[in-house]
Amino acid sequence: MRSLKALTLAFLLATGVHAPAAAQKASRSEAKAAAAEVARLVARDYVYEARRAPLVHALKTAPVTGESVDAREFAESLTLRMRAVSPDKHLRMSWSPDEYRRLAAEQRPSSGPTSAEAGRWAVEARRSHHGISDQRLLAGNVRIVRITDFWWEAGSREALERAVAFLQDADALIIDLRGNGGGSPEAVQFLISHFMPADTLLMTARAPSGKTEQRRSLAVPPGRSLGGRPLFVLVDGVVGSAGEEFAYHVAQFRLGRLVGSTTDGAANHNALYAIAPGFVLSLSVASPTHPVSGGNWEGTGVPADVPAAPGQEEAVAHVLALESLRDAAQGSDRTGIEWALEGARAALKPYQPTTAELQAAAGSYEDRQLAYADGSLIYRRPDRTDVRLRPLARGLFQLGSTETRLRLVDGPRPSAIELSYSDGTVRRFARAPR
Repeated sequence: MRSLKALTLAFLLATGVHAPAAAQKASRSEAKAAAAEVARLVARDYVYEARRAPLVHALKTAPVTGESVDAREFAESLTLRMRAVSPDKHLRMSWSPDEYRRLAAEQRPSSGPTSAEAGRWAVEARRSHHGISDQRLLAGNVRIVRITDFWWEAGSREALERAVAFLQDADALIIDLRGNGGGSPEAVQFLISHFMPADTLLMTARAPSGKTEQRRSLAVPPGRSLGGRPLFVLVDGVVGSAGEEFAYHVAQFRLGRLVGSTTDGAANHNALYAIAPGFVLSLSVASPTHPVSGGNWEGTGVPADVPAAPGQEEAVAHVLALESLRDAAQGSDRTGIEWALEGARAALKPYQPTTAELQAAAGSYEDRQLAYADGSLIYRRPDRTDVRLRPLARGLFQLGSTETRLRLVDGPRPSAIELSYSDGTVRRFARAPR
């Protein structure tokens, strides 16, 4: 699965992101030789032995017309022919002369980066903060970390350790994998180990050659475990490969709940091959087996436990996390969680008051005032800065960025306003007569 990132880089090159606009040509004989070489490698190394013969037939009968072909279009056409036989997300041909030269220099199939690639990957990993693009504290001490890629370059372990440290004091956890197309299984192994006992079998990968590779959970330092707290993982249809492995572990080991939609369905381990004169073949060479399910997610994806519309996954998970905390809380802790839950539920269904509602609420409330301006209510106090109210629900507003909410009492023309605070305190201000 590590090579999915290499494949992504090759695919970006193949689709012209770093290439000149002019089409790059391959001669008729080069195209036919490339298809024949792919057929040979498929017959030797492809993980699904029953599909090898049909794939070889599709490749050997691929049409090549004219004295030359557009290399990119030819690579895409071979990919489509192969995918028609075997809908394998790691099975792909691309045109990438730079990647071809790096792979060819090693004179062997590559399931990992060359030294030149490694240097470029290290720069990309650093610039993307090793895939950890966001970490935030949500209301109710629910903490969220977003991981867009699972990197395992110099500095990646330290970046993941810092993310783990941020999550350490959370009462509930959200890990956002949306858009995570994969990366390094070592990074997945490191992170998932913080949620489960050491030396637990995670995955067994077997190649047609009979070679077997196992990965097991690692021992984590005392006090660094993240287990035992509500865990929610955000997923979507773009999550693939190593990203899916993390989600699959969470589901199979019952470590938490997946929120969103079914993932991509790319489980196989792939290798990259240089195909003259400038093609790169990605070929699945091993299939992983999970110790709990006895299978994997190839072709099916990892389904979400809780469906959520695109863009709503975080809000749904936040509500679920707070509900799970509330059920176990008592006293002032429960009051604070109920407060956070009210706001989280409001975020799920944003409410926009009508102009008439807002204008009806405008007026004086003892020493405070609500004014209507530019489609919003403005909260005013003598000698204080005006604060714009943010609607949460009908008759309920957030007072700027503070932990204060304003509620209209007896709408639509309220008789009073109430200011409520996260500790349960409520203050009421009666409306002044006209």
